[in-house]
Amino acid sequence: MDDLMEHLVEYIEHAFIHISTRRIVIRDEEGYTEEYRYDFDEKGMESYSDMVNLLQDFLEPDELTFVF
Repeated sequence: MDDLMEHLVEYIEHAFIHISTRRIVIRDEEGYTEEYRYDFDEKGMESYSDMVNLLQDFLEPDELTFVF
């Protein structure tokens, strides 16, 4: 898993983590963005939390923006 994530994050330039809307926007090195939305239920909370933790583990702090 770690090798896969390290390979994938090579392409991520920045991640915008929108706390109040459970939304994550990923911008790649070419400037394209992809948006991920998570439901406001237990499964959505768990998936959102897991993704935020993975991004924090594999990206540098200056590659993350938390939006409240």
